[in-house]
Amino acid sequence: MAARLGSRLSLGQLIIGLWRPWDGAVQRSTSFPPCQKILDDHWSPLASMNQHPEATKSNNDCHLESSDYEIADKNHLQYFRPNVNCSYLSSFRIKIQYTHHPDGHVAKACSFHTLSTEETPETESLRIHEAELPEITSFGSGIRNQPLKMNPCANHIAHVTDSLCSKPGIIVCPSCNLVSYCSDGCRMQNWEKHRSKCLSSQLDVPPPSPPKETQGPTTDVVMKGSEWLWGNVPAYGLLGNHLGNLPEHIQVCFAASGDLRNTIETVCQLPEHFQGSLTVYLNDYNPKIAFRNLLMLELLRFYGFEAIDTVIALWCSVLLTANQLLVCDNAARTLLDRSLTEMKFHEMHFPGSGGSTIHAQFDKSTLWNLIPRVTVQESPVATTTTLKSCMQPQSYALNCKLGCLQPAHRVAWKEYLDHGLVLPFSADKRVHDQLNPYLHNSSVTATLADGSSPLDGWDPSSLLAAATRENLPPMDLYGHLFFHLRERLSTFISRLHSCQVHFRLSCCDASSMATKLQRSGVRLHRVDTSNIADETYQGIAGVLQDWGPLLEQDMPGVTLVTLLMNWPLHCPDSAHQISTSRLTEDDLREALVGISARTSDDPGFAKLLARGLQHGDLSLVRYFHNSSKAFLRYLDSRSADRIGKSVDIQRREAHLIVPHRLFVGMDASINATPGDTTSSDLCYYHTAVHSYTFTERYVEWEVVGMQ
Repeated sequence: MAARLGSRLSLGQLIIGLWRPWDGAVQRSTSFPPCQKILDDHWSPLASMNQHPEATKSNNDCHLESSDYEIADKNHLQYFRPNVNCSYLSSFRIKIQYTHHPDGHVAKACSFHTLSTEETPETESLRIHEAELPEITSFGSGIRNQPLKMNPCANHIAHVTDSLCSKPGIIVCPSCNLVSYCSDGCRMQNWEKHRSKCLSSQLDVPPPSPPKETQGPTTDVVMKGSEWLWGNVPAYGLLGNHLGNLPEHIQVCFAASGDLRNTIETVCQLPEHFQGSLTVYLNDYNPKIAFRNLLMLELLRFYGFEAIDTVIALWCSVLLTANQLLVCDNAARTLLDRSLTEMKFHEMHFPGSGGSTIHAQFDKSTLWNLIPRVTVQESPVATTTTLKSCMQPQSYALNCKLGCLQPAHRVAWKEYLDHGLVLPFSADKRVHDQLNPYLHNSSVTATLADGSSPLDGWDPSSLLAAATRENLPPMDLYGHLFFHLRERLSTFISRLHSCQVHFRLSCCDASSMATKLQRSGVRLHRVDTSNIADETYQGIAGVLQDWGPLLEQDMPGVTLVTLLMNWPLHCPDSAHQISTSRLTEDDLREALVGISARTSDDPGFAKLLARGLQHGDLSLVRYFHNSSKAFLRYLDSRSADRIGKSVDIQRREAHLIVPHRLFVGMDASINATPGDTTSSDLCYYHTAVHSYTFTERYVEWEVVGMQ
């Protein structure tokens, strides 16, 4: 192994190389890091390169710049091709090309060439390896790895990718409203393939019920060993609509961030030409999530808009394309090599005038935990097995949920369960055949919580708005999500290029994070603690004591946001326990009164109630139930107000950042229910399409005296 790895490897390369299994075959894990990334970070071997710059060119208003780097020291090749014996090579060359587009973004591509090789088994191995790792100029989710910027034509009748229709879909199938075509000709050609799904969208038949012995009350208990790798409440930004109340240099913290959705929304709330700075402390205790967040930010930093499809796939899909996996591997290996060598990540700078940066600090145990994730090799059989175990519904609750869906939406959900891909229904999914290592553990075991879906992390209204904006088929749920994420990530990148945003990433429990910030003298203007205030995690008392003292004093608008999701399970009065598994008769009677009142002017509510009762799903009842009295009793039983005042914070009556509960107005009182003003059409998306409990409660805390 030492001979294969060479003598000039860094500690990080050596560790990753020793960890990687070796069977003499060419493996995808040997991909080289993005060359321009190394140049940006002034990697030492490039100091000995002979540069051969080419003249700047112009092509269709796109300015091209390229440079060749010839490396005479063959030992440096080990960094780029660690599994190849380089003793027969005299030199090699790296070519970097920038494409400056009229819209301002810059695309980068790199190619690798060997020079003066001899015909030997080792050089033959090198040629095979290079054939498997071609120059990567495109890694989108569309045909031929192009970015998927428009809903594609669904004609996939051809067996060769190059012969697929590459035009956008503009004619929606009137039968299912799930796919679209560029022409009637493509629609007719694709009918035999589309027919079964199209006809299924017309069958109003619920999925089979589970055996009687497994039926029972629905619960939200997560299966042992499972993880919530996506948000399960809609995204919101910490800045709200009150940026004027904050200082020029804003500091916010996501103490238990989960995925990046709230961070993205927060940055998108900045004005386009914000003159101040925003520092975002981003922490999660799960190394998989923390490193995935770092990797997503790094891909967006390095590749810009070109990385959007890859980031969406890395974030939300069980499978990636080969090019997407290679790009992710490249970036992940570069990050891990540097961190294992120096036990820290360098500060990385975004392009543009804003001066945005990324800095991460993970401890040694976290880094060791990540090594198998970027070195494990998956077989096609393992990929298929993992996909099935990961995506197929396991619980009675999820079967109830599927039974409440409209037929076409059930087909869209089934497509997601079959493929695990956040893509338009019309997209060609065959090229997504590489396991996403950030949604599974190193033993190729699925870790997603049963029934979890990336849909739940976004407000249904925003997804429907994306469908209207992009002229998408109205029933294509995951297509709506894909194009909404594309729009949010595009805005996110634009803000990072024009504004000054500094990301500070860490991976530890939230209480330790608070201690570190206090020791550093940091004071925060906005803090989001997710649902670690639930008693299954830290509890409300610990959260207030940890984060209350970190709030900036003597400044209006400073806010600590706590989310409580599982509080009904610990409600002190069992007569008022309104968990997702049961409601009292009084709760049910009160909710039915509200539903009846709305049914008089919107008959759709009666249909939703009948459907829910038929399939054992009580989401609509909880949607109309006012749980505020029981919730306030719960807070009182935990002495929340008293503990808050002990650290000079108090509950805010009128919220500034996020409403008291899901889908009520910002100005709504704590007693409001989502059913008070919502239409039955939107209520269907809230209660049937998405999987919320409607016992979620937000509490905003402000500094005493700063109303």
